[in-house]
Amino acid sequence: LDLCSRYNRSLDQGNEEELMACWARSGIAFECASGKFSDWDQLRRFFSKELHGGFSTGKRHLIFNIVVREADGVDSAFVDSEYLIIDVQNHFEIVGAGSYKNDKVIRTSMGWSFQKRFQKPDLGAISMKAALPSAASLT
Repeated sequence: LDLCSRYNRSLDQGNEEELMACWARSGIAFECASGKFSDWDQLRRFFSKELHGGFSTGKRHLIFNIVVREADGVDSAFVDSEYLIIDVQNHFEIVGAGSYKNDKVIRTSMGWSFQKRFQKPDLGAISMKAALPSAASLT
């Protein structure tokens, strides 16, 4: 649960270093409305754009209905959750919603980290895709 909260707080605060500290250094996969990322440096470039003038600027990310399931031993787990994204800069409005399903987290020397994360926006939130940088623009 701490990992999910640190991830969202990092997005809210625009803290790229803290956000990337939530990710394992190898074997990563992140899928979202903007594309698929499997390289740590590419993921960092995506989040850098996202945090500095991208869609996440001026937003609050809320996560709830978190379910943690056992995976391969005590050093990994699967996490499901749901989220809301609220615009708090321009006006108070829900601008995104969806779920994360089968996120894989692993225990590292620095604590728990995401290794795989699969974001699925709700159909009504698909319009936010236009505001996000695409994976192709980061290569």
